[in-house]
Amino acid sequence: MIKQTRQNILKNLDSTLSSWNGEDSLESIVFKREYLIFLEPVYECDLEKSIGKLIKFDYYLFNEVLDQLKNFFDQIREEGFFTIESLDENVVHAYLIIREIDPFIDDLEFIQNADSNQNNIWRNGHLHESKISNIFNCQKINFQFFQIKQIGSQTFSKFNNLIELSLTNCAIDNLDQSFFSNILSLKILNLSFNQFFNLGSSLFFTLTNLEELILCGCDISSIDKECFKNLYSIKLLDLSKNSLQKVEPDWFKDMPNTEVLYLNSNKIETLNESTFSYLNNLRYLNISKNRIENIEAKVFNGLQNINEICYDLFYDLKTILGDSFKHVKYHPSQNNVM
Repeated sequence: MIKQTRQNILKNLDSTLSSWNGEDSLESIVFKREYLIFLEPVYECDLEKSIGKLIKFDYYLFNEVLDQLKNFFDQIREEGFFTIESLDENVVHAYLIIREIDPFIDDLEFIQNADSNQNNIWRNGHLHESKISNIFNCQKINFQFFQIKQIGSQTFSKFNNLIELSLTNCAIDNLDQSFFSNILSLKILNLSFNQFFNLGSSLFFTLTNLEELILCGCDISSIDKECFKNLYSIKLLDLSKNSLQKVEPDWFKDMPNTEVLYLNSNKIETLNESTFSYLNNLRYLNISKNRIENIEAKVFNGLQNINEICYDLFYDLKTILGDSFKHVKYHPSQNNVM
């Protein structure tokens, strides 16, 4: 019925019809200023209590995005979580729409209690007016608890204003340098709780504006000595809850402005006098819950700006460092078990 109405309108617009190149073009012409889509209730408990949601946009949504929206909702209804074969800009677009409509869509606890939750937006019949006008102006993107099998190298290439990107708990097992090559504005990158195992050379080379890199809980056992090359703006690096057995000084060679470093909950056995030699501006260091049995004061040579150190109670670091570090706040951990 809607399609027939659009066609009747266009029959009276000869000049428009001459430039019509298919259904997508037809829809764009008719809905120049406003575009409406209808979404059925996403949670099973709402199927008999809600008629769904009408969403208004001020721009046209292409079929690829609409198809991905449908795919996401089908997955929530049938499986309770999202699986993405290949992450591309259409998938990102669809997900940003979903998160704007329903901020709890990927909250497993919320989904399980949706029937009684007052924040269930599917229970009201209000028209939702999307505030998304151009997804490429988005400054923050957060994917969590996804199953992402592949990430396209150009997925975020048009997101020139992206400041923060989080891909946590997404079962990602491989990272390619090309994936980050066009996200030059990025300042915060969180890739926690994936399965990288090994981090290759110059992986983050193009992220010269990056200030925070979070790689917590990724099963990392090996890091190439040039992995963090060119990261001169880094202020926080989190390598906690991995499987690192050693710490290489060369990791930090291009990171002189690092202020916060998390190395806790690894399998590190020793630290030597050159380990932190490039980190003159370090203020906070966490080396707790490792396998370090003995540590010497010379390990901390050059850390003249250090303010806080978290370590295992197994050794008395405060006594080891003595008066030269009397300004430091010490936070001993009660055990050194990972």
